[in-house]
Amino acid sequence: MREYNKNYDFFSDLGDDEIKDIVSDRSYGRPTWDTRAGKGGSVGADSNGRTKKKKRHDPSNVFARYARMQGKSSGPNRSADRKILEADRKALEMLGVSPTDSADAIKLAYKDLVKKHHPDINGGDKSSEERLRNIITAYNHLKAKGFV
Repeated sequence: MREYNKNYDFFSDLGDDEIKDIVSDRSYGRPTWDTRAGKGGSVGADSNGRTKKKKRHDPSNVFARYARMQGKSSGPNRSADRKILEADRKALEMLGVSPTDSADAIKLAYKDLVKKHHPDINGGDKSSEERLRNIITAYNHLKAKGFV
């Protein structure tokens, strides 16, 4: 069976034109239709070939909020004039990072502290467990506030 499969050639009985048709057929014989509309050939084009902006149904303004967020040049934690609240400052101190550090630096500090204070590494030390809870709480707070 392996020898037969190894030597089998689907195209052996076909001519060059038939092989070209099979290889270039991207729909594998299924019926297709042109998805372009209008004279210009682009979706939403009018009779002059200009594209019209299609209005989307967006009752929750998800797309509008996404577009606004994409327009912001830097994240909320990168601005030098951002007001740091007391809870934010405590969370940053708990992880040993500054407010201007990048999200990657905050994540790295979090990972290092979790590895350092994990109960499996410290033999079940209760003070280490409490410190780990505080570190996780601080990281989740920073994550919720947009620092990470």
